[in-house]
Amino acid sequence: MGFDQRVHTLPNSGCDCGLCCGQDWAASCTLAYAFDDWAMSELSDLLGKPQATVNYFAKRSLSYRKTFDPESRFFCPRFRNGTFSCPAEFAPELVQGGDKVGGYAEGDAWQWRWFVPGDVPGLIELLGGRTSFVKELETFFDKTPGFIGGTALVNPYYWAGNEPDILAPWLFSLAGRPDLTAKWTRWVLDRYYTTKPDGLPGNDDFGTLSAWAVWAWVGFYPLTGTDDYMLGSPRFPHIRIKPQGGGPVIDVRAHGASATAVYVSGCTWDGQNLTRPVLSHAALARGGALECWMTAAQAEAAWVEK
Repeated sequence: MGFDQRVHTLPNSGCDCGLCCGQDWAASCTLAYAFDDWAMSELSDLLGKPQATVNYFAKRSLSYRKTFDPESRFFCPRFRNGTFSCPAEFAPELVQGGDKVGGYAEGDAWQWRWFVPGDVPGLIELLGGRTSFVKELETFFDKTPGFIGGTALVNPYYWAGNEPDILAPWLFSLAGRPDLTAKWTRWVLDRYYTTKPDGLPGNDDFGTLSAWAVWAWVGFYPLTGTDDYMLGSPRFPHIRIKPQGGGPVIDVRAHGASATAVYVSGCTWDGQNLTRPVLSHAALARGGALECWMTAAQAEAAWVEK
């Protein structure tokens, strides 16, 4: 909240809010708080709170847009006078350990660029529309393998051990390119998740990375705070999910699944063709069968929007 009682962003310096501004984490904290506000709006609506309360938090959640610099097209720290403080080059600025990068906590400008889980359509719009968004997101991943250790070690692009960006490969599915979600989630699983002592690409943080791997192997992933699960690339021919304590069972069958058959050419849920790469929580909670057909040919992938 600014001195004029309007919602802005967390200023890059000169305020007394300790963890964020005091350590120059203004950009990442603004994005994180915007997500918190969006979650509060969703929860308020679910609990039947007054519409004014729902709207209040929904409007405040859009504060992330005020930290978006249209020139660099990144979310950057912003000073009280409205000017941005964007890093000139992103790669050299990632500190070992991910502890603090000017304006960002636990990551850098590239990694926090995708942290708008409460308004993915708005993020796509900010980055110039679906085609431009996909191109920028592809760049984020294309640059990763060139770094020593790839995504297993600290690097300025996609880092599988870094929570702010672990949603990123799934965003392709929400932008009309589920084939790229399949490509990159499989790439991460095949290279950075093993049974060796170093078989996790970072600190598991109470199971975060292990849970990511399980979702990716099963072939779908939850978009936090929504009823949606984005489809990816089922790794095994048959997986059965049995809820602890009993309840509806979910059967996942991936015909032709293999190390090379990465792409999904089509899926059904309880015998009905899926027209988009999304499952609802309500459907999964009732139990049922997800049946997919796998292919090694990216050109045969389903739901791709050109």
